[in-house]
Amino acid sequence: MKRLHTRYLKPQLASLLLLSGGLGLHAKDIVVNTVNNVSPGAGETSLKAAIASLADGDVIKFNIPGAGPHVIVTPLGGYPLITANNVYIDGYSQPGSKPNSNGILGGNNAVIDIVLDSSPDDTLPSPDVNNPDLLVRRSTRLLYSGYGDSENAVLGVLEGDGFRVRGLAFIGRYVAGSTADPNVYAVALVKEAKNAKVQGCWFGLKPGEAYTQENIKPITDAVAAYRWRDANNQNPVYSSGLTIGTDGDGLNDVQEFNVVVGTHVAFGIEAPDLRISGNYVNVFPDGLTFADVEALLDTYLAVPNGGNDTVEFMENGRSCANTIIGTDGNGVSDGNERNIVAHPAYKHDIEFYSDASNVVIAGNYFGVGVDGTTVQPALQVKVPDLISLPGSNAQVRVGSNGDGKSDDIEGNLVYGVQGSRFVQTGLTSPIVARRNRFVDNSFTAFPFADGEDGRLYDTYYAGAILDPVAGVTPTISTVVNGIMTGTVPAPNVAKYAKHVVDVYVIDPKAADKGLNLPGKYAGSFVEGGSGDTDGADNKFRVDLRGMKIAPGDSIAIAVTYTKATTGGTPGTNSITAPLSAAIVADVPVLVPGSVESLGLTRIVSDKPIIVPDNDALGNWEPNSGVLGNSTFLIEGNTFADGTIDKQRFVVALQPVDGKAGKTVEGFYADNKTPFKGPINASRQNGNPGRVTGDKRIGATHYIVGAEASPHTLAEFGSDNRWNLGFDRLVDGRYGTVQIFNLDTTTLTPTPLMKASDSANGRRTTGTPAGNQISRFGGEVVALDNGNFLSVVQDNSRVVVTTSDAVVATIYAPDGTVVKDTWVVAASDIWSNVAAYKGGFAIRCKPQDGSGTRVIYLYDNDGHFEDTIPQNSSGSSFDTGRGDGTRIASHINSPYVFLLGKVTDAAVVRIVAWDTRDASRVATFDVSEPAFAGGFDRANLAVDALNRVTASWVSQPDGYELQQVAARVLALDGATMTFSALTPSFFPFINAAKTGDITSVGMTVAMTTKQICVAAKGQINLANKPALGAQVNANTGGPLKEINFYTVFSHPSPAEDPTISALAKPTVGVTRNPDGSLKITFTGSLQASDTLTGTYLPVAGSSPITVPTTAAAKFYRTAQ
Repeated sequence: MKRLHTRYLKPQLASLLLLSGGLGLHAKDIVVNTVNNVSPGAGETSLKAAIASLADGDVIKFNIPGAGPHVIVTPLGGYPLITANNVYIDGYSQPGSKPNSNGILGGNNAVIDIVLDSSPDDTLPSPDVNNPDLLVRRSTRLLYSGYGDSENAVLGVLEGDGFRVRGLAFIGRYVAGSTADPNVYAVALVKEAKNAKVQGCWFGLKPGEAYTQENIKPITDAVAAYRWRDANNQNPVYSSGLTIGTDGDGLNDVQEFNVVVGTHVAFGIEAPDLRISGNYVNVFPDGLTFADVEALLDTYLAVPNGGNDTVEFMENGRSCANTIIGTDGNGVSDGNERNIVAHPAYKHDIEFYSDASNVVIAGNYFGVGVDGTTVQPALQVKVPDLISLPGSNAQVRVGSNGDGKSDDIEGNLVYGVQGSRFVQTGLTSPIVARRNRFVDNSFTAFPFADGEDGRLYDTYYAGAILDPVAGVTPTISTVVNGIMTGTVPAPNVAKYAKHVVDVYVIDPKAADKGLNLPGKYAGSFVEGGSGDTDGADNKFRVDLRGMKIAPGDSIAIAVTYTKATTGGTPGTNSITAPLSAAIVADVPVLVPGSVESLGLTRIVSDKPIIVPDNDALGNWEPNSGVLGNSTFLIEGNTFADGTIDKQRFVVALQPVDGKAGKTVEGFYADNKTPFKGPINASRQNGNPGRVTGDKRIGATHYIVGAEASPHTLAEFGSDNRWNLGFDRLVDGRYGTVQIFNLDTTTLTPTPLMKASDSANGRRTTGTPAGNQISRFGGEVVALDNGNFLSVVQDNSRVVVTTSDAVVATIYAPDGTVVKDTWVVAASDIWSNVAAYKGGFAIRCKPQDGSGTRVIYLYDNDGHFEDTIPQNSSGSSFDTGRGDGTRIASHINSPYVFLLGKVTDAAVVRIVAWDTRDASRVATFDVSEPAFAGGFDRANLAVDALNRVTASWVSQPDGYELQQVAARVLALDGATMTFSALTPSFFPFINAAKTGDITSVGMTVAMTTKQICVAAKGQINLANKPALGAQVNANTGGPLKEINFYTVFSHPSPAEDPTISALAKPTVGVTRNPDGSLKITFTGSLQASDTLTGTYLPVAGSSPITVPTTAAAKFYRTAQ
C-alpha cells in the first residue's frame, strides 16, 4: 500500500521578483498563432510582430492551429533585430511538438512543428540606390561591424544578452554568399550579445520530409557570432558565453541537442567562453547516416557567382579562449555532451584561426555514427586534418584529463581522418592528448612528427624533459608473461611535477599503412608510482595483466608531463610526448580462479535445490532474486510428485548469512496449501520460472511466476476467475503469478493471492491461437513502492492480433491489480525487465517492430517516460530477444545496466545508462582481453550501491565443457566510470577441466554484503569436482541439469542504504538564501498542479531545489 505525505509549495512573490532582477515586471508571453507574416488577421499575432514587440524577459510561444509542421516564411526584409535582453523563443510550446528524449548516442527523435523558411529566392529592389546589389531578401541584413553586405540572418540579435532559442527548424537554400545573394545565418549574434543559447533546433532539414541528401535545405551557418569593433576598428567586443547545444547542467539536457545538416560552416564564431556540445553536424537525426559533404560542396560551387567553397564544422578566432567542444568532464551529464561530427570538405575538422588558450575537445565522435561502428564514407577529394590551432600561446586538451571523473567519456572516438596531422599548432603550444581511440587515421605521428609545421622535438619538449636532445620518446624494452619493462626520458621535475604513462593497443588499420598510432586505450601508470615495481628513476616494471590487452596485441606508450600535483593532466599546464615504438605484448591467457583465491568467503557451498533421480526434461534452469537483505530466493524446476515426465516449480529460501535454508513450492492451491502436482498441461520442458522479492530493508513479500495451467486443476478452481469469457483451452499454458508473505525467521510462506493469469486474468473475451497463450518470456520485479510488476510475452494473438506482444501488469502485494495489462510493444522478450528508483525498464523491440532493441522506461505507476535505444550503447550487442543480453538495476539507483557478449568481438561488455536523462554513463569490458574462451549467455545483478555481479558462460582453454564465470564491478555515478572489484573468477566449487563438470544458464542475486549465483549443470554432489559429475543410475551418464546455487561474500561489503519497507515517507521544505526552496524527502517524490490532480514523479534524489521561478505545485512522497 502507498503511504502518502503531501505538501503545497509555492515560492514567495518577493523571491520571484528578486530572481527576475533585470527582467523587470513587464516580462510577458507573446503567442504566435499564425504563419502569416504579411497580413495577419484580427486576433492573430505573427512572428514578425512578436519579435518587433519584444521587451526584456519576454517569451515568444506558439499556438498555431492545425497539424504541423507549420512553415513560417521569413518576410521580405527579414525580421526586426532582437535588442531586448533575456528573450526566449520556444518552438516546443507549439502543441504537437516534442523535444528529443534520446541520449546523444540514441538518435534525435524531436518533433519540431515550427519551421522558419528562408528558402524563397524572390527579392525586392535595393533601398540603397548607390548599392543596387543590396537586394531585399527573406532574411535580415547585418550591416554592422563583424558582418558585411554578403551576410544576413534569420534571427539577428543585436546587443541582447541572454538570448535563447529552442525547438525551431531553419531551412534555406544554397546561396552565392554575395551581396546580391548573401549568406543566411539562422542565428547571428551582433555586438556583444552575450550568453546566448541555441538549443534543440534543426538546421537544413524540414521536419516531416525524408531525411535524405536530396531534401537538404541548407542554411549557410547555423550560428554566427563575429567580433564587433567601433568606427576606428578599435575596442573590440565579443558575444562571449555562447552555448550551442546542451549546457550540461543536468536539466533537460537531452532536449537541447541540435541537428545541423548542409551548412557552409555550421558554427562561425569569434568569441571566448564558447561551448559546442550535443550536436549532430552533417549527420542525420538517426545518428548513423552521414550527409555527403563533398556533394554539398559541389552544389555550393555550382551556384552562379558562388563564393562558398568549403563545408565546415566550426571556426573560432580573434578571441577564443576557454572553448569547449564536447564534454566538460564535470560529472554532470557528460555522456550527453558529445558532438557527432562528419569530416568536412575542408582542410580541418576543427579550425581556430587565432591563439586559443584552454581549449578542450573531449568525448566527441568524428567520422563515425552514434553506434561507434558505422563509419562515414571516405572523402574522395578532401583530406582534412583533425585540428588546426595556430599561435604559440594556444593550449589544447584532446581527450581525457585523467582526473578520475568521466575519463572514459572524455576520450574522443576518431575514425578515418585522411589528413596527415592530428593537431596543427604553434611552435610551443602544448598538446595534451590522452585516452582517445583512433581507428584508420592517417596521422604521420602522434601527437606530431618531429619537424612537422616547424615544431622540433628538442625545443618543443625542452621544458618538460631534462635532456630532449638525447630523446623524447619512451621505450618499451620487454613484455614477458604480462610484465612490461622500459624507460622514459628523464622529466624536468622542477617544472613538471608528475608524469603519467598511458598504454595503448596500437591501431592495426594504421599499422597496415605503415603508421604507428594509438588505437584503444588500455591503462595508465605513474613511473615511480605504486604500479611501478622498478625502483630506479626513469625505469619501469609494470604488470599489464589487469589492462585491456589481449595476448599478441601490439602496444605502445605515451607520457604526459604535468605541472599539476592533483586533478589529472589539464590542458593548461601539461604536455604529451611522442608515442613509443610498438612491441608485441606477451600477455598470458587468463584462467579464472576460485572464489577463495580472491580472498572471499564461501558462505554456502554449491547446493542443489532438489536432486532428482532422473535427468531433467530440458530447459530447466534456475531464476533468483533477493528479499530485502535477508533471504535469497532461487526458483528451480523439478519433477511433480509421483511423476517422471511432468514438471513443477519450487523455490529455495536461503538466508543470506548462510543459515539453513528451506525449499518450498512455487505455487500454492486456493486453500493455501503447497501444490506439488503437475501444473503444466502442455510442454513439460517449458520455460523456467521466475522469482523476486521486495528489496526494501525488512520486506517480507515475494512473487513467483511461471508458465503453468492452473485453470485445468481443481485445486485452483475455488472461484470463477478462469470463467470470465477468455478461453484458455484444455491444454493452454500461460504466465502465472502468485505473491507470498515470508516469515523470514521460520522461512514459512503464506500466499497473499490466488494464482493468477498475469496477462489475461481479467479478460472476458477471446480465444488464443495456440496452447502457449503467454510465456515467461519476461520477468517479475519488485518496485520501490512495494508493488510488483509482471511482464510476459503474450502469444494469444488476442491482445495484438498480428504478432506476439510484450505486455505488463502491476500488482499490489495483496494481489490487487494496480494497473491492468497493457502492451509495451509488438515483440518477443526473454527476461530483460528491471526496477530502478522510481520506475522500471523493459528491453524489447521498438514500436515500429524493427530488428533492433530499445529499453522502455516507465514510472512506478506504469506511465511511459522515455526510451533508450540499445544502439546508444556504442556497442554491437545482440538484438535478439535477450537470451544472452540482459538488463538489471536496483530500486535504490537511477541507473540501468545492460550486459552481454558483443557480436563483433570475443568480449562480454557492460553499459550503464542514467534513466533520468537517458544518457549513457559508462561502458566497461567485463571479460579481460587475456580471458580466452567461447563466451555465451550473460546475466547480472546490481546492489544498492551500484556494484554489479556480472556472470557469463565461458569455455576457457583446456576445459572440455562450459563453465560459468563471474566478475564484480562498481559504477561510480559521480565520475561516470566502472572499476573492477575482482578479476574474472569461477563462482562455483564445481568447475573443472574434465569429469563432465559443467555449469550454464546462470542467474545472479546480491545484497551489499553477499552474492548468490545459481545455475544448472552437471556437478559433483560432494563438491569434489575432481571426482567427476554425479552419475544418473538410470543412464550411466552424468545427471543432467541439476539446479544448484552458491553464496559467497561481497568483495566490498557495506551497509545497505535502501529504504525500509516499514518506514513512512517524509517530505520537508526549507528556503535557501537565494529564495529557492530545498525539498528533503524519503520515498519517491511526486508533484501535481492541483491537490487532487495527477501526481507525476520528480526526477532527482533528496534534496532537490525548486527555483523561485517555478510554478506553484503540490508535492507528496510515496512509499
